[in-house]
Amino acid sequence: MVGALQRFEADIGGSPLFVRTDRAEALDYAAQIWQTRVWYCIVAFLVLSSTILGLMLRLNRIKIPSDEEDESTSLAVLFILGTYYNATVVSSLLRDPPKNIRNMKELLKSNLVAGIEDELYIKDFLKAKVGMQFVKRGGFAFHVDSAVAYRIMKRSFSERELCEATEVIMYVPQYLGA
Repeated sequence: MVGALQRFEADIGGSPLFVRTDRAEALDYAAQIWQTRVWYCIVAFLVLSSTILGLMLRLNRIKIPSDEEDESTSLAVLFILGTYYNATVVSSLLRDPPKNIRNMKELLKSNLVAGIEDELYIKDFLKAKVGMQFVKRGGFAFHVDSAVAYRIMKRSFSERELCEATEVIMYVPQYLGA
């Protein structure tokens, strides 16, 4: 597919393609959607609408007399929200860190059985639904497209099984500029 794009036989590549730095010399993975002046117009519109909204709020605040009861209620709500936030932060800091598998070395050293999804560029292992059923039972690592896995997990995993599942990044993301 990369060759067809280079020879201008194709304008857009539509097959699954790994983004790699050596291909970045031959391909442009991103295209500029709008001209620069369109972005300037969007920014100008945001500034103008923010200014108008701010003026409207100021004028509205002057016309409506304030009520002391409203201030005390909002102060109480803010106090409760602040307390809840602080309690959440403290409890998350006191919790033991989860013992998850974080990379491929840890996965290989674990006692998990491994499987892989049948893709066009990966041949004959397991269908996504079957592999995810093994993961649900436990003790099984499965290489699958995360979008497919999340859809299956949403339908068939319980809340506890969702919390126990861990995602390990197999291919390190490569950032290619701009």
